[in-house]
Amino acid sequence: MHTRHHLSAPLLLVFALFLVAVNGLFEYYHLYFFLWWLDIPMHFLSGMFVALCALAVVYRRATPLSPRRESIFVFAVALGSALVVGALWEIFASALGHDAPNLGGLAADTIKDVANDLLGGLIAG
Repeated sequence: MHTRHHLSAPLLLVFALFLVAVNGLFEYYHLYFFLWWLDIPMHFLSGMFVALCALAVVYRRATPLSPRRESIFVFAVALGSALVVGALWEIFASALGHDAPNLGGLAADTIKDVANDLLGGLIAG
């Protein structure tokens, strides 16, 4: 008998609320400024969250024999969604002037952030 596995909306909501609360605390207390490395786990977890949400949407209507069950498709959705949202976030942050000169400038920080988004997406996949 085939059982259908899916990500629950309440679990994803709790994950989202956790990310928003932690980010809010980090911003309020300026912890990103004092502890530059805090954005590493945040990008990792955010990439994971985005990938899990994308996979939840894709699998909401998938059938047991659907090609969406193939591993390569799962990883493509997970990595693709983490990459797109991560890149859009970096463009948004750059537009707001959130550069990181202590990490070698915007390019180095952007590469690091997107790499961490992708790693989170990879783990989610």
